[in-house]
Amino acid sequence: MTSSPPYNEFMIAIPVEQIDNDGKQEIPIYYIFQLPVTTQEACDAGVKYYGYPKFVAQIDYQEDGETTRCRVKAEGKDIVSLEVQSLSTTHQSLDFCTYSVKNEKLLKTLIQIEGQAGLATDSKGAKYFLGDHPVSIEIMNLKMSATPTRYQYAPRLQSILHRAREVLSL
Repeated sequence: MTSSPPYNEFMIAIPVEQIDNDGKQEIPIYYIFQLPVTTQEACDAGVKYYGYPKFVAQIDYQEDGETTRCRVKAEGKDIVSLEVQSLSTTHQSLDFCTYSVKNEKLLKTLIQIEGQAGLATDSKGAKYFLGDHPVSIEIMNLKMSATPTRYQYAPRLQSILHRAREVLSL
C-alpha cells in the first residue's frame, strides 16, 4: 500500500449514470473533468497512474463557523470560488467510482472515502463563482446550472484509490 503526504484537491466532475441489468446504479460515478491539487507529487501520481487531468493550484479554505469558502487559483488567475453552509456531520464511509482517460483508454477507478461529512439537498446552501482562468472558461462552456441539486460538506476525509482498470479502448 502506498500513501502520499496530505494534500488538498478540488474535484470538478460530471456525474455519470450507469444502470445495471436491474435498472439500478450501484454507487455514484463521476467523469473527472479537472482535478487541481496542492502538491506536485499528487499531481504526478494522479496523471501517471490514473490519467486524471490534475494540475498544481493554490487551494485556500476559510471557515467562520457557519460558512466554508474555498478559492482555487492557478497561474495567478482565479478558477473557482465555492461557498457552502456548514452542516452537522457524522462519520461516514462512502464509495464512488471515477472515469478518466489515459493513453486512449477509458479507465474506471473505485475510491473509498471515510471521515466526517454531511449532505444537504437545499439548493440555497451552496454557490460557486467562476474566475478568469482557462479552466473557468471550459466550465462556463459546459453550461452548468448555477443552482446545485445537493451539496456535501466534508471537513475531514481520507480516501483510498484502488487500481484503475481499463473498461474501453477509445
